[in-house]
Amino acid sequence: VVAAGGAVNEITFDVKYLSPSTARASGKLVIVSNDPVRPTHTVILVGGAITCNLVATPNPLDFGAVVRGQNAERTVTLENQGAANCTIDSIAMQPGQSVDLTIVPNSTFINGAAQAASFNLPPAGRATFKVRYDSRDDTADVGHVIVRHREPQRDLDIRVVGTPINNAPPVCVCPASPIDTAPLQTIQLDGSRSNDPEGRTPLTCQWTALARPSGSTEPIGNANTARASFFVDLAGDYKFQLLCKDNFNAECTPCTVDVKAIP
Repeated sequence: VVAAGGAVNEITFDVKYLSPSTARASGKLVIVSNDPVRPTHTVILVGGAITCNLVATPNPLDFGAVVRGQNAERTVTLENQGAANCTIDSIAMQPGQSVDLTIVPNSTFINGAAQAASFNLPPAGRATFKVRYDSRDDTADVGHVIVRHREPQRDLDIRVVGTPINNAPPVCVCPASPIDTAPLQTIQLDGSRSNDPEGRTPLTCQWTALARPSGSTEPIGNANTARASFFVDLAGDYKFQLLCKDNFNAECTPCTVDVKAIP
């Protein structure tokens, strides 16, 4: 009973909410009184469970093109965006799929600390693990990483894709050898005819001096390009090598060019 009077009178009471599941719940609290103007008053009640919310990045995980016979590893980050701990029971590839996709053993970490097969991830916490792709044949590989956790009762599914490709190394082409010149002249080390059989360009090239006269210190100009130059600082014999790589790091068989500087 709320007594009448000039002052504002009030009573307080508690409403208890039991959270039996992860679903949100709603209801109404109806207050009935002898107020002639407003005999009933309704209060809307809404409740939700405090749960973890596990999110994986990237998802899906795409390795892109990997040269056949090579492998690649990628890191997956798990983040708990919820308000309760996530208890993770296991991280594993779904059975019955490509054997070329695997979880890297002992690769699960939280803040640099290695984790066991089962661990807790606190709110705002992050864990990482690695997935490996071995490109063995001509068939594209698709699989799923399944992260089993208890809150809520559902698995996190990460789709994984790997695409194998064949890749031949580039071909390095040096200028005709030998190059005859005189001291104090600039020569061109032109390897611009170097090419990639699949047409993957640009190539990454590097010129290096394998031999030079004693006392020669002049650097190669634009040594990290196919077309370089060199100022012949001393008389004598020089040997230069060109090495090129494609965008999959396949290397050509190096070629060389001899330079004879005669006074």
